[in-house]
Amino acid sequence: PLNDVATYIRQADLLILPSYREGVPNVLLESFASGTPVVATRVGGIPEVVNDEVGILVEKAQVKELGEAILKALAKPWSQDKILAHAQNFNWQRNIENVLRHIT
Repeated sequence: PLNDVATYIRQADLLILPSYREGVPNVLLESFASGTPVVATRVGGIPEVVNDEVGILVEKAQVKELGEAILKALAKPWSQDKILAHAQNFNWQRNIENVLRHIT
């Protein structure tokens, strides 16, 4: 159930999103808001929201690289405070303002 998603993300050690194409997936922003680091593919808008303090990026369709990144992420001592602070960069009002800046 949708109400349980945040609980599961908070309890996870890592969120993994090996997409072939994406915009800026909400699940990554939800992961940051839960203080959970990510491993995701370097496609679409993902590199715009994932930095070294909140996750690891890999090339799409690179299974070995993905596996290595997962192991590296699980061994890394992530700062939940930094991940939560990063999450505050994203909210609907700020997203609207950014879009309007680019189209006007």
